[in-house]
Amino acid sequence: MLDFTKRNFRAYVEVFLWLNLVSSAILGWWISGKVGGQGSDGYSILGAILGLAAGMLENVLIGGFIAVILKIDENLEIIKDNSSKEAAVQRGSFIDSRDSKTYKTVKIGEQVWMAENLNYDASGSKCYDNKPENCAKHGRLYDWETAEKACPSGWHLPSDSEWKMLENIVGGSNVAGTKLKAKSGWSNDGNGTDRFGFSALPGGFGDSDGNFYDIDNYGYWWSASEHSSGYAYICSMHHNNGNVNRDNNGSKSNLYSVRCVKD
Repeated sequence: MLDFTKRNFRAYVEVFLWLNLVSSAILGWWISGKVGGQGSDGYSILGAILGLAAGMLENVLIGGFIAVILKIDENLEIIKDNSSKEAAVQRGSFIDSRDSKTYKTVKIGEQVWMAENLNYDASGSKCYDNKPENCAKHGRLYDWETAEKACPSGWHLPSDSEWKMLENIVGGSNVAGTKLKAKSGWSNDGNGTDRFGFSALPGGFGDSDGNFYDIDNYGYWWSASEHSSGYAYICSMHHNNGNVNRDNNGSKSNLYSVRCVKD
């Protein structure tokens, strides 16, 4: 079966243009014979040359037309399986007016996400192991009630359904982790491809007793969706697989990372 991607389409066009030249030359030679008579002397080299010239003119016109089509969109594909299409990505940044920190952003499909973890020093938030250098790399860790109010104006803590939408738009839970994880920073070669510029990092988590766990191995992010009086939904990614996991067992007193999504 022919594969009509743009790259292969160019190859098919080149073959067509060469065949057109040869057939035009043969046609000119044949027509010259008909005009000059049925004898062998009637078929002239001049006719072949004229046919070749006509074929070249046709190729210029046809090739120019096709070149214009392909130039309109360098990413054009003539036929492409819908299942292989990926979300459009648009990168940007914004400044949090509360502390003048600048955050990278990425638009994936119709959602605009922070492309790094929130690092706003809200009351009750902490750095992993209480070390500022961990905040600089991984952002701060927040309990659920603090996380609900931590995003800057114009942004909000994503719901579980918004996390689900992101997961689906990058290919589903079984591959989303690989595509969303940063290209470095994950232990045991657990890095991702960062296909969409989301740059997820393994910031670990803290508990209410002041203990910290799993930095460089696991990333956990709050959602705004409550499961019960003591638990809320979280999203997590691990160093040892390419999955995205969404669970309802995030203890509200635990400290997890925050990614804000634009209103």
